[in-house]
Amino acid sequence: MTDACDALAWVRSKLPYVERARQDVQLDADRVTAIGFSSGGHLAMTPAYTAPERGLKPPGSVLAFYCPSNFEAEWWKSPIYPKNVHESPDTEYNLREGIHDTPVDSNPELPDSILQIVGYTPSAAIGAPMTLKDPRWRIVIHYNWKAQIVPLLVNGLSTKARGTANDADANIADYLESLSMPPAKDIQAVSPYVQIIQGWYRTPIFLVHGDRDDLIPWEQSRDSVEALVAQGIEAGFTAPHKAGHAFDLWPAEDTQGTGWAAVKRAVQSLLYYQ
Repeated sequence: MTDACDALAWVRSKLPYVERARQDVQLDADRVTAIGFSSGGHLAMTPAYTAPERGLKPPGSVLAFYCPSNFEAEWWKSPIYPKNVHESPDTEYNLREGIHDTPVDSNPELPDSILQIVGYTPSAAIGAPMTLKDPRWRIVIHYNWKAQIVPLLVNGLSTKARGTANDADANIADYLESLSMPPAKDIQAVSPYVQIIQGWYRTPIFLVHGDRDDLIPWEQSRDSVEALVAQGIEAGFTAPHKAGHAFDLWPAEDTQGTGWAAVKRAVQSLLYYQ
């Protein structure tokens, strides 16, 4: 969330002045839209209320796809078994392989802070279903299967969770299956829906969320938009019929072809907001 706010600050103060190959393309720092997908959609929503806390102008609008927005919901307290995971929940796996304190690659031309992000090579192409064979997917799958999304989102992975070469895998696994739920105020700080209800969220938004999403409830997007509209803030919502999570990446999640029609409607609405 801090990175998202930093990016907004850079876009407003630096991006318009960066040398560009196309000088005829003008960038307007006063017309900024935050866009994101899934967890990135959640991040796109957050500068609407985190930016003013830092004295920054929030985005002019937000476009988010199939994203979580209410982490106080009961949904996160029970195991989630996405159908796109290749393996069964009783499959054994080692979480430590995808957890690092230092960059996992080396490139003298890049700073370590960048390598921590881009020094990772996925085991499958973008759009591939979730699999335990990929170290990072393994973490995502784990916190869904074990109902640990909220503790990990708020508190991250501690040194104890990372373990050492001498630690027993079973002890680490047990620890990562029983993380305590954070205090309510910390959960509310990462929940756009709560910020909307409390009146701290004033940014126009359009949310797209398939009504067959088994990873993140589409009702969260609907409720967020309804709460904004009730406060007189421009907001739109569309739920493409029988579209699942990441319908724009996974063809099997948009068998009815309703997803892209919803995307077109969302973009058109976004232009209206601006």
